[in-house]
Amino acid sequence: MIAEKPLQICNASAGSGKTYTLVIEFLKLVLNEKKPDDYFSRICAMTFTNKAAIEMKDRIIKALNDLAYPIDKKQKKYQNEVSEKLNLSVTFIQEKAKKVLTQLLHQYEQFHILTIDKFNLRLIRSFARDLNLNSDFQTTTDDKEVLSEIIDELFSEIKNDSNDEWSTQALEYAKENLEHEEKWDFKARLKEVAEILVKESNFSLIEELKKMDFSQEKYKEIKKNIQQIKSLISNEATNLKKAFDDLNINENDLPGKSRTVNAFNKLLTNDLFFQTENRNFFTSNVFDTVTLNKKNSFPDLFITQFENFTTFYSTKINEYHNLNEFRKVYYLFTFLNRIAIELDLYKNKNHNVLISEFNKLIAELIQEEEAPYIYERIGNRYNHFLLDEFQDTSRLQWTNLIPLIHDSIANKNNNFIVGDPKQSIYRFKNGLAEQFISLPAIYNPENNKKTVELSKYFYLQGEKTELNDNYRSSNEIVSFNNYFFTFIKDNEPSLLKNFYEKIEQNVIQKQIKGVVYFHSEKLEKSKNKSIELSLTENENDINDMSFLLEWIDDCLKDGYKPGDICILGYTAIQCNTYANFLYEKGFEVVSADSLLIFKNPTVLLLLSYLKCIAYPHSKIELMVFAEKYLTLNGIFTYETWSKYCEVNSKKQTLFNSELFIKDYFNEEKNFYPSYTNLYHLIQHFYQITDLDELSNPYLHQFSDYVFQYEQNFSSHIRSLLEDFEKNKKKISLQIADNEEAIKVLTVHKSKGLEFPVVLIPSLHWEIMKSAKYLFHKTPYIYYSNLSARNKVWNHNKEEYETEFQKNFLDKINLMYVAFTRPKHRLYVRNVINTESINYLSHHVNNWFSNINHPNKNENLLLIGDRTTIQQEIKEKTNIFTPKNHKDRLWYPQLSFNDKQNIEEEELSEERHYGTLLHYLLSNTTKEQEIEKTIHFFQNNGMIETKFVSKLTLDLKTFFSQEICLNIFSEYKEIYRERKIICSDGTIIRPDLIVIKENELIIVDYKTGTKKKEHQEQILLYKKALNEMKFPKVKSFLYYTSSQEWLEM
Repeated sequence: MIAEKPLQICNASAGSGKTYTLVIEFLKLVLNEKKPDDYFSRICAMTFTNKAAIEMKDRIIKALNDLAYPIDKKQKKYQNEVSEKLNLSVTFIQEKAKKVLTQLLHQYEQFHILTIDKFNLRLIRSFARDLNLNSDFQTTTDDKEVLSEIIDELFSEIKNDSNDEWSTQALEYAKENLEHEEKWDFKARLKEVAEILVKESNFSLIEELKKMDFSQEKYKEIKKNIQQIKSLISNEATNLKKAFDDLNINENDLPGKSRTVNAFNKLLTNDLFFQTENRNFFTSNVFDTVTLNKKNSFPDLFITQFENFTTFYSTKINEYHNLNEFRKVYYLFTFLNRIAIELDLYKNKNHNVLISEFNKLIAELIQEEEAPYIYERIGNRYNHFLLDEFQDTSRLQWTNLIPLIHDSIANKNNNFIVGDPKQSIYRFKNGLAEQFISLPAIYNPENNKKTVELSKYFYLQGEKTELNDNYRSSNEIVSFNNYFFTFIKDNEPSLLKNFYEKIEQNVIQKQIKGVVYFHSEKLEKSKNKSIELSLTENENDINDMSFLLEWIDDCLKDGYKPGDICILGYTAIQCNTYANFLYEKGFEVVSADSLLIFKNPTVLLLLSYLKCIAYPHSKIELMVFAEKYLTLNGIFTYETWSKYCEVNSKKQTLFNSELFIKDYFNEEKNFYPSYTNLYHLIQHFYQITDLDELSNPYLHQFSDYVFQYEQNFSSHIRSLLEDFEKNKKKISLQIADNEEAIKVLTVHKSKGLEFPVVLIPSLHWEIMKSAKYLFHKTPYIYYSNLSARNKVWNHNKEEYETEFQKNFLDKINLMYVAFTRPKHRLYVRNVINTESINYLSHHVNNWFSNINHPNKNENLLLIGDRTTIQQEIKEKTNIFTPKNHKDRLWYPQLSFNDKQNIEEEELSEERHYGTLLHYLLSNTTKEQEIEKTIHFFQNNGMIETKFVSKLTLDLKTFFSQEICLNIFSEYKEIYRERKIICSDGTIIRPDLIVIKENELIIVDYKTGTKKKEHQEQILLYKKALNEMKFPKVKSFLYYTSSQEWLEM
């Protein structure tokens, strides 16, 4: 018997039982009579997401439980399957499974099934000292927030000083943006571009960027070189034009006549520096006219000069454009360079590690280390590795795992890697499916010598197998996918050869009768364009989605429940279109990210109202609110609107806000109320507009968002509006999954899932977005828009073609994932109205037009017949709906003062202590008052005895600090938590205001960890008091837990 090689690679197509196979591999290792019952602790299984890791844990525990305690026929059948696969008796498997399960549940922390990121985090913590990290370092998952904070800080350093190079460069960049008709305020663009700094595929380029000279002198040198090249080209062009004019040839005697003359005339125009794809100034026709000289119109000397110019121009214009393209991004790179440096300083100062740099940190550290040393540091020795979804693994992730797997292979331990390149859809997250295709050899395009030797060893020790059976889908769906994707592979051989080499699957579920409905059509220009717009460009136009209702109606008539149906979209916005359309038609809809609340008219009205409160003097905000309010209530007419619009003597239209408020809200103080917090303000809005929060889930979700924001951050209305604007595409309606609700998901979210029925309303998916890419072309680095319109120069033509092919493959893979989700029925609609090759729909229609399937007529491919299914009758799930106890009766508004803060019973002890300290700081002015104040509150039952000594010590520490002594010295007045109404109507309440002879000091006490919102809040206080014309306003934050002062 030939022994199994220690590195097993499994190519598992969709529906082929990948998870089942992984569980069997795990059982094979733990149900071994020679291994101890806790051998599971020597196995490390890694997957791509937390959800997948949890699912794998559940499947393994369930498998062990079914083997140990089989009750029904299904469990006993599984027991026999495992017995056969592992070549072990049922009795042994049952007894061993009981022992392993017991050990696993008692030593659950040794059950190592986790994401690669979590495994990497363990490595980083083990090597913290080697990485110069504090042992208590924090991981940061929101890279954008960190970058935004750094950029805000950099902009605050810009000053009006011509001697400061940083400020000068910022000003020059702003001027350059104005010259190119872009916004001079480039902060927002910079925040967007800065994300390339934390993208794994850019790490090597960013390191190169850090080494480059971005001084003002260097920029002047580049501009000078550009001008010199431009002058050289202009001089040569002028000489050639003069030589042509000196020939004095009659236009009618020239081949090409006026066309040839015009070509030479352009030598003295700006056309000389326009981009042309072949880098030649003259067209091929003009070139042939001169060089072939069929009419002997040109003397040999002129032809030689012409040919020399063409060669010279081709070289120099390429230099010119390459250098000029670099000049265009010079200041952008200057900023990126500075941000990259500041990012390193930020991480060191705050003891932070960005999750995006996990792989990079480990790669730098362990590449030269041996596996035993790594194991010694992390405190575990793994004998086996099981890697799931390998096609989504990044280059650095795999590189970091190679030493550990090499060690396992060397010890003749089994390792298992499973993946499917056809389901590689996370390239934008650095997934590299080529690595899986290369296995058992190691992907090594750079031909690294060390990797070459390792690769040979892996290749000898590994073997790849295929899972060709499909256990998920009906015969009709499997047959269609086999046929359709084989056809694509044959028509796109260079693109799909390696990825779709093993596309054919065997049908297992032959008893299931399925349906494939595939409609593909190219609209004539005369036809209604809104059909496709309703699915892609304009998510608000849903007049032509009646086909969705027809598909759903057919399925419901055939016995399917709404919960059996899943609609797949390309983007969250597209899914939102489908979800809202169905919701308005009376269907329940479940969607993780589709029912976006900012799309709801009542939420938009509420947001408009909050803007009116935030900007009470803005007539425009009130006018917008009035329009939304009248429209929502169905009373927006020309006559109604005209009532509130007055035309003055200058023929300007003015909105009569006073009359509008009087007509619909009685008086101004009812529309602009005083409020204690944002949540109360929103409840007031519901009352004055007669909206019922509990009957409108969108409003209820928004109220919950406001409540959570206020609890975690602040009650400042403008901050709330900014936060909502930033996160609005992440806040969606949450509805519990149930059999009566249709599911709406993006294709990415559907990966790994299956549904009885899948509906795909559109394949109009953009292949290559008009985004910019960072790439290197010696000697420069570029940040350029790679698109069909901008691939004309050698510095990005090749990159464009490569990137387009990769994106095209990504979209085909995404389509494969979508088409393999259904078990019974697949409905696809592909309607196009564009010839653009940048949309998948265009290519799909071309493929569809050329296939010769026997079940296809002109625009429709229909496989299988609709049949009625028998559903198992289950007890209907009752969804709890809260009864409306809206206060139609009047209840007094209870005002909870400071005492509420220290009587909050649900706070943790740490938070409770922080609240107590905060309260005492607000009621104590000097050290001599400490004991007296604490004694008073203790006697009144507001402070527990166990906190007294620590509170006393912390207060004494506070008042003994030099900053504190300076704040409380020689003051004229002190105000604690005094309400201040700002010019825009916003109410603020600083913890402490100290007024002195020539300055005013604001102090805000914070009990938690540092947050950006704390700084924003106190700077808002400072701005408000500056507007009140107080002299020399200073602001401080005091963190009670760390006893740290920050001056803002």
